[in-house]
Amino acid sequence: MRRTPRGNPGWTRVDHMTLQERLLALKKARATSCDDRNPVSPVGARTQPRAGDPRDVAPGPDWTRVGEFVYTRCTRTPLDESLRAAIDSVESGSTSLFRGRGRLVFFDTETTGLSGGAGTVIFLGGCGEVLGDEFAVRQFFLTDYPGEREFLRGIIGCFESDAICVSYNGRSFDWPLLLGRCVMNGVRPPDVQHIDLLYPARRFWRSVIGACNLGAIERHVLGISREHDADGWEIPGLYFEYLTDGGTDRLFDVFEHHRTDITTLARLTREMVDATTQRTEFNGIDAVNLARFVAARSVSETEARRAEVILTIALETARDSTTRLDAGRELGLIFRRKRRYDDARTVWARVFTEFGDLASGLELAKLLEHRFRVYEEALSVVEMLCDACRDSTRRSAAGAPAELEKRRARIERKIAALR
Repeated sequence: MRRTPRGNPGWTRVDHMTLQERLLALKKARATSCDDRNPVSPVGARTQPRAGDPRDVAPGPDWTRVGEFVYTRCTRTPLDESLRAAIDSVESGSTSLFRGRGRLVFFDTETTGLSGGAGTVIFLGGCGEVLGDEFAVRQFFLTDYPGEREFLRGIIGCFESDAICVSYNGRSFDWPLLLGRCVMNGVRPPDVQHIDLLYPARRFWRSVIGACNLGAIERHVLGISREHDADGWEIPGLYFEYLTDGGTDRLFDVFEHHRTDITTLARLTREMVDATTQRTEFNGIDAVNLARFVAARSVSETEARRAEVILTIALETARDSTTRLDAGRELGLIFRRKRRYDDARTVWARVFTEFGDLASGLELAKLLEHRFRVYEEALSVVEMLCDACRDSTRRSAAGAPAELEKRRARIERKIAALR
């Protein structure tokens, strides 16, 4: 039984309502409440500020209002030809960096916290892409929380059609946060391919420069030095100050920091494409891991040969002996996998002789015994390995002494059988 209690015409008794009816009533009441509190207009619509609301003010003269509490600006710079060529090669799927096809959109955010979670909100998001002869960076700024739904729709609009999202640590932080905020605001999240440059950056440069945060990559790899820039750790606090007092002085540093992050992603993409396809000097980069990266993703003989070229150059020209040794080891393994045993023999013999590398010596001994069946040479290598194993610090590289003794005895029996 349902009736309206006397004196309360807006109330309905729910004693005998079904669970489904209660949920529908709650959903309707919630939708009405949300619409009254935060009306949403389509992206691009010219809405008028709420009368007397001091928060809905453009943060600068170059920002355009696209929704309540949402502003955007687009910064364009001339496009360098080498950058265009690198982006074109990735978009066509012709490099080992990425195999998909689509339009690269470089994505970055600034948030109210650095740890993620339901309480962390994106207040500045942006995308960079090639438009004609220019590289355009479009930024969206949220001046207050009620405009978040419109703000998210603006960012998502950058990922229409065949977009490929390019980020730095975005797969673990920026993108999951964006998707979570979309769900919480009832906005359909985008479904795009994703390239996170953090992972190849770690493989290429961590052993050389240590920390691989974007700032370190800028300084040590790209040669970028920022001035008048806000530090990442202080950005959430600067936004909270803006919400409190409306001051925009330090926000300009935040906007520039964010725009530079996006342009850095494009420049880093060019650096990675150059390293994987045509670079001929590998000081300052982990050539061995670079070659492994290229070899693992190669789909043509040309790309497979590129890994060999990288290792050969590193073996010949690397400044430190450790890199040359590792390059020789890896090059020998590549030759063996391709059954180029003569080349593998030459490389391992060189590394064993020049660096005294016991692992290469063991591989050389196996090759001489089982592939070339030159038992005298194999025995000579094994005897040198046995002598080296008397040094306890070098045993693991050459194998256990007992195994080497078994190998020597087996080779001696083969030599005796031939006489």
